[in-house]
Amino acid sequence: MFRQKIKKFSISIVLVIMFLSLCGFSSKTKRVYDYDDLYTDEDEEELEELLYETSKDLKCELIIVTVDDYDGKDSMNFADDFYDDHEFGAEFDDTGFLLLINMDRRELYISNAGEAPNYFKDSMIDEMVSSIGNYLANENYLGAAEWYVEYVDENMWDTNYNESGLKRMMSEWWVQLLSAAVVSAIIVGCLTYSNKSKMTVNSNTYLSKSGCNVLQSSDNYIRTSTVSHEIESSSSSGGGSTHTSSSGKTHGGGGGTF
Repeated sequence: MFRQKIKKFSISIVLVIMFLSLCGFSSKTKRVYDYDDLYTDEDEEELEELLYETSKDLKCELIIVTVDDYDGKDSMNFADDFYDDHEFGAEFDDTGFLLLINMDRRELYISNAGEAPNYFKDSMIDEMVSSIGNYLANENYLGAAEWYVEYVDENMWDTNYNESGLKRMMSEWWVQLLSAAVVSAIIVGCLTYSNKSKMTVNSNTYLSKSGCNVLQSSDNYIRTSTVSHEIESSSSSGGGSTHTSSSGKTHGGGGGTF
């Protein structure tokens, strides 16, 4: 009887784990939409795996779309709408990137959303457009995709580019716990040290044995001096420029030709 209960309990645990894994980050989400047939089946399979692993590790969706037509839109609106309509980044508060490639027009556009615009300045987007464009100009489509993924992987959540990265890191419970432990250890150490140290001075140390007499006391007004400093203010948080898509969501990004 006891063994049967253990067996049933073990099966229940396995089923729960399987259910939770299915409800979590899905590996079946399509991330390469190669409508322009720039990639071989092998390349597309490789990219799907790369985008899945990187998206999962970064908690930031990475998408690649190739087209030969924008359905009457410009590249920016097409990229933003494609991202929003497919609800990419839903598991990460909409955070993610979409690389749009149009070889017929020789254009590319990078759309980002969620927290991504806070970490990618306009200059960084320009660097991405330039570097990816060079790969595409040489018809190295796989190299362009791999560089795109690597660049986002290296710079997303980088605290060197934005203060909110530090805030995000400090919000992790283990960082807060470790910080509290370190501060507590320092306080205890200081108290222990102070208790061991002997007091070498007291209230009589600096008093003259002959006493002290106040001979004369006076206050003389000389002048008033005022120094003013200009304080510069800025509404920029250090991130990139943003705009609102047709669905009302905030996006950043940029594009160009090659």
